[in-house]
Amino acid sequence: PPQADYASLGLVEISGTITLDGRPLAGATIYFHNKPERVYSWGVTDANGRYHLNFDSRKSGIMPGDKSIEILGSAPVPENAGDGEGEDPGARSAGSEQLPARYNAQSTLTYTVTQSDDQVNFDLTSD
Repeated sequence: PPQADYASLGLVEISGTITLDGRPLAGATIYFHNKPERVYSWGVTDANGRYHLNFDSRKSGIMPGDKSIEILGSAPVPENAGDGEGEDPGARSAGSEQLPARYNAQSTLTYTVTQSDDQVNFDLTSD
């Protein structure tokens, strides 16, 4: 089968940390989209909120240029959630709070990737 010529793409290795209200956001998926084409690089955060971008299933990295950012995932439930008297214990299952739409469906996050980039961090807020 033909091999992709990754060298001609000028891929840049990008990793970083995503936090929500100052706490690491684990299990979130981040997409760096090339618009208007529907091409993207993606990563998933670990328990410490760290991600590393993948170009495809075999190669890491991202092509330089202007990107729109989309972050999908569940916000961590506060430790005291469900401790209130008379609350339905099933009303808030762990991790069921979705990130605000301004980070995904209605994302306004953008970033310009350059050849010198390596760390791109996102500090999100839930309110």
